[in-house]
Amino acid sequence: QVDKPPRKISGASPSYPTWAKARKAQGTVTLRFIVGVDGKVYNIEVYRVQGDGRFAVTAREAVEKWRFEPAVNNARPIEVWCYQKIQFRSED
Repeated sequence: QVDKPPRKISGASPSYPTWAKARKAQGTVTLRFIVGVDGKVYNIEVYRVQGDGRFAVTAREAVEKWRFEPAVNNARPIEVWCYQKIQFRSED
């Protein structure tokens, strides 16, 4: 439990991959990772993939660049595990 959860402050969402555009492939990736006291992302794990497994690589590459305002408990920043679901959908 935390007094204040982490909040994303920078980092782009993953781009829809070129290989997926040609197929109009869709998928959802759920990642599990730690947001450290420094706001960086650590220990990214693929929790679940629905659709082509290559979406997991794209999602992971984007999330590792994200930065957060860290979670706070008792007025101190703490590291926490987070889950993030990322959906890939055809843009057409």
